[in-house]
Amino acid sequence: MCDPTVATYWGTTLFFTACYISAGLAIIPTVWFIFHGHSAAASLGIWVTVAALVHAINSTVWRKDTINRSPLWCDISSQIILIYSTGSICSCVCIAKFLAFVLSPSSRNISHDERRRINIRNYVFSLGFPIIMIPFHYLYSPSRFGLVRTMGCEASYVLTWPTFFFFIIWSPIFGMIASGYTGYVGYKLYQWKYTNASPKNSTKLPVLRLAWLCITYTTAAVPLSIYYMIETLVRGNYSPFLVRKIRANSAGIEYEAYKMKPTFYDALPLMGSGIYIMFFTFSTELRKVYKTYFWKAYHFISKKTFKKTASLEESGHKMSIESHTQVQVNVDVATEMTPMRTPTIAKNLATIIPIPSQPTSPTPQTPTPGSHESFAAHCAQSAYIYRSHRPHRRSLHPLLTTLLRISTHRRKMGFDFTGNDYSQLEQHVYDKSYIEGYAPSQADVVVFQAILSQPDVKKFPQAARWWAHIKSWENELASLPGEKKELSSYGPAKGSTSAPAAAAGDDDEDIDLFGSDDEEVDEAAEKLKAARLAEYAAKKANKPKTIAKSLVTLDVKPWDDETDMAELEKSVRSVEMDGLVWGLSKLVPVGYGVSKLQISLVVEDEKVSLDDLQEKIAEFEDHVQSSDVQAMQKI
Repeated sequence: MCDPTVATYWGTTLFFTACYISAGLAIIPTVWFIFHGHSAAASLGIWVTVAALVHAINSTVWRKDTINRSPLWCDISSQIILIYSTGSICSCVCIAKFLAFVLSPSSRNISHDERRRINIRNYVFSLGFPIIMIPFHYLYSPSRFGLVRTMGCEASYVLTWPTFFFFIIWSPIFGMIASGYTGYVGYKLYQWKYTNASPKNSTKLPVLRLAWLCITYTTAAVPLSIYYMIETLVRGNYSPFLVRKIRANSAGIEYEAYKMKPTFYDALPLMGSGIYIMFFTFSTELRKVYKTYFWKAYHFISKKTFKKTASLEESGHKMSIESHTQVQVNVDVATEMTPMRTPTIAKNLATIIPIPSQPTSPTPQTPTPGSHESFAAHCAQSAYIYRSHRPHRRSLHPLLTTLLRISTHRRKMGFDFTGNDYSQLEQHVYDKSYIEGYAPSQADVVVFQAILSQPDVKKFPQAARWWAHIKSWENELASLPGEKKELSSYGPAKGSTSAPAAAAGDDDEDIDLFGSDDEEVDEAAEKLKAARLAEYAAKKANKPKTIAKSLVTLDVKPWDDETDMAELEKSVRSVEMDGLVWGLSKLVPVGYGVSKLQISLVVEDEKVSLDDLQEKIAEFEDHVQSSDVQAMQKI
């Protein structure tokens, strides 16, 4: 024959394993609902998650015995088990009432403040009311709590009139209310399907899923609660209410060796969490969330685990001469000159000129004309002769030195905002929307943070336009893509014209590269040049001024899935400004049935401020939650 102890042990193991899995899967949509402001569904998720977790812990700790290991835990968990049925059905009432409002013919858009009040009311009713029932347990509890082998902590009570009024009747009462709302929701869904009377302020997917959750849970839980109430009243032993008699052993603990059959309170958590998981844990919205966070975790782990080490620099001192030709000079003796660091360059993009160390008495060689060896030998011989005339200065060939100086000046970059002078920024963004690329990045953040105040619109219109646009991203600057660098890494090239003057002004390096120290000025060429400049200036003065325009893509977000998007778009397009032209629009899904309005517009930069436009859009607070500039480019 089968040993009942073994069967009970494995049955308990299966029970708490199922409870752990249910709690783990139910907590994911619960957190999702909490952060997205769906209080009714979130409260039901809280109840099924907490109840399943409590049952799992109790069955794990007391699956073999009834030792009182943690009295405080039993005080808390027994009360949670006692009020779970009432709390879950209260949550179902909130869901059914919300669906009835959405599907009713008189439904309307609700504001953000009204939605917040509804959420508070739902949480107070579905979580607060069951918690208020806990102190009344003192009136009908003969002991502190009960301990059952395989099931752990349970609440104890005797059947008296306070038990009936403060505990038993509430689950069936709220269950009947939920059934009434659910019947109305089912009728409206029937009309929706067969008469195409779709709800006004919501999308189909979340309404259908919430409706089927409410119908399924009500159909399963309400009959069970009514049946358990009838069974308790019919089979229970009624006791007269005497507080002294009931509380005579209030500090004691009731022990039970085995539970012969599961009760309503044992089956309801697994049933509720199973229904909740079936409708929400693997929904389309959460599958997208799982996929997003999976790839984020994958990339994070792969970067940490398989981080590539930087390649080692090649031996020898390298010196870049010009960014276009990329000629490098390898010096193999430390006494030749002080080395200068340059960025690592691919070998196939650089021409390497090895310069051997020169002996004390140079030996003449006859290299092949036109070869790299000939040029290298010429550079080495010139460098040696030049050094022999100037023994106290280490230098390369004068040609190489001058080219190095010119290329170094050309590579100096950076904005200079001294004295609130934004002329460099004005010139840089005259034909660009951003400092680098075609979208906001950390380069824009660095330059934006370096500006102390908004540029003058009249004096620097393009810089002011760029500044206002980046300011609209102020709350999301840290999340913009790209890598932060020094301010000197961004901006126009400087010093390219002053480099030759600096080279000419250095008396110690005054070298004529073309065999002559005196430059003759061609007066005829200068006159022709001045005439052409004057002609160009006159032609440019007569040319009509170009009107700077920008193409902007604007994202307008609603409060929730109940917002009438057609009315929202109508409100947005009602904004009229001189220099503003509205374009095409579309609805882009965000998640859980909520879509945002993505609309394009063309603005004249000098007439329209995007900040002012967004403030006007924000005035439609019944429909609009926020607006963001998704993209912007010059026309």
